[in-house]
Amino acid sequence: MRIAAYVNGNGEVSGLYEDGKVVLFERRAEGFKPVSAFSLGLQDAEGLSRTRERLRAVGESLGDCKVLIAREVKGLPYTILEGFGFSLWKGSGPVEEQLEHVERMEAEAREAASRPKPTPVPVGDIRDGNFRIHLPDVLAADSRLSSKQVLIPFLEKTAYQRLEILCDHPPRWFGPEFERLKAKALSAEKDGETGLTRIVVVPSE
Repeated sequence: MRIAAYVNGNGEVSGLYEDGKVVLFERRAEGFKPVSAFSLGLQDAEGLSRTRERLRAVGESLGDCKVLIAREVKGLPYTILEGFGFSLWKGSGPVEEQLEHVERMEAEAREAASRPKPTPVPVGDIRDGNFRIHLPDVLAADSRLSSKQVLIPFLEKTAYQRLEILCDHPPRWFGPEFERLKAKALSAEKDGETGLTRIVVVPSE
């Protein structure tokens, strides 16, 4: 397995806007070993396009590695990296202490992904293509699931006309993934009955 981490000069996991490098580690018989390193330079990246460009360049340099550890990944970098398909993990301290833990967590995530997932349920006649899902209930029933694991297979494989999603807040991955999946959100408003955010999603084509 290969795992990338954003590491500072002291060999510790660091935040993406701090000085450091993206280091690619590979699992070998004797443990994880660094095989390459790439500069990132988000500190002086101005604007969305420049930030996206630098993150994309690192992603391409990492090849098929889609696992990244950093002390903090949030906001714009989180949205962009998740849109590129990265699995993001928070860590701190010496990087060697993080790699095996993340390897175990990734294995658990793959095992969970192989199990049947809850899916939106039809509303009315299934031939009408109207569906609904209560995300907080679904995720509370299995804490190993994410909204992405539940919704993306449905959006990729189901012929729907309208999907109503009840959630605590709109997932950050909606924007980039909706574009890829040819979907769009018509509205996002508070649901008077549950107090949750109700998002109505339809195909964009």
